[in-house]
Amino acid sequence: PERTVSDMNEPRNFRLTWNAQGTFRYMSVASLTYPFHVVGVADEIESFINVLLYHAVERLPHNLESYMTEIMKYFLEATTRHGYRSCGSMKRRTIKDGKGLFVDDVGALEFGTKKKRNAPLNGLLYTAFVLFQARYAVLDYQRQDSPFAPSNDPPSTDDDEQDGCPSSQRQRVDTDPDFSEFGIQSRPGPGRIPAPSDKTKALATRLETHYA
Repeated sequence: PERTVSDMNEPRNFRLTWNAQGTFRYMSVASLTYPFHVVGVADEIESFINVLLYHAVERLPHNLESYMTEIMKYFLEATTRHGYRSCGSMKRRTIKDGKGLFVDDVGALEFGTKKKRNAPLNGLLYTAFVLFQARYAVLDYQRQDSPFAPSNDPPSTDDDEQDGCPSSQRQRVDTDPDFSEFGIQSRPGPGRIPAPSDKTKALATRLETHYA
């Protein structure tokens, strides 16, 4: 069978969200947020960009070389949600803002030197983050009542040992099923997410094929 970015990387040696398959630092925000999310083309494109970005910041010149500790938070930072390691706030913010990776009070990441910018790579990343922003505007609107939506997170506790659903038992569903038996309740968030525009939807659909 065809292998993907998510399962070609090294096995993970720590407890992760819902026993999802993949390498934490490269996985998509959706894969690290929703337990019944089925990995699709959009997730693979996001993972590919994360692989590219990870190795680029380590091997190519850029304007944030003095802030590598902060940059690595994008790949390695995590939060605890329902007893599982989940997507970190920096990755979630970066992907959903559509502005690319940046360090607070310093600026956005740009590859190249003062004399010559790496226009092809910068352009590729800019386009990718614009499409990711559109994708999550649509996805967050569709899933805003999910108990796993970040806005609906309950306070984290060290003794929260909710077991996730094994990947082999995942269902292809548009919304999360009833998790009330596990003490996880679906409920509307405090504020409603507005419906995305037609332009945003059109941008999001570009991620449905590998020709985005």
